[in-house]
Amino acid sequence: MYPIKLYFRNKAILSLLGVSLLFLLLCLYWIFFRIGVSEGPLFLHYNVLFGVDLIGPWYQILYIPLTGCILVILNSFVGWMLFDKSHFPAILLSSFTAFFNVLLFIALLLLEFLNV
Repeated sequence: MYPIKLYFRNKAILSLLGVSLLFLLLCLYWIFFRIGVSEGPLFLHYNVLFGVDLIGPWYQILYIPLTGCILVILNSFVGWMLFDKSHFPAILLSSFTAFFNVLLFIALLLLEFLNV
């Protein structure tokens, strides 16, 4: 098994993990300081064909950064396991994770505009 310290010393892995964590922190900032805690329900999903199709309490919007956090942990673990054989799959997993977290942040921005 590859030492985890050496896995996180790889500059590509470390920078992509930093981008992922940055966007997770941006998501949390956006939820607590821009959207805020509300007593009323929030629109949680919008469909082009049907409009708003999911309404729920404010804390369900926290599932967005939770999903990103779980994905970062799982893909980092799988990437660490694959890093011994080849560096490419681990870097590819980290880049997909960073891209997915950027998309989650964009989805959160759109949800804010939907709830204004």
